[in-house]
Amino acid sequence: MDLKIFVRIHRSSIVRRSSVSELRPNDKGEYLVLLKTGETLTLSRTNKHKLAELMN
Repeated sequence: MDLKIFVRIHRSSIVRRSSVSELRPNDKGEYLVLLKTGETLTLSRTNKHKLAELMN
């Protein structure tokens, strides 16, 4: 898997960086990752450090 293209956002979720359309904080200290397809996934607190990677 090419880490320049994909990033693990949760233990059960790996996403293509280019498919992320928006990041929104939620009330649990996590972030919601909105994909261009309309799907919403959770960026876990454990993987929160990857937020900067998703923003680039």
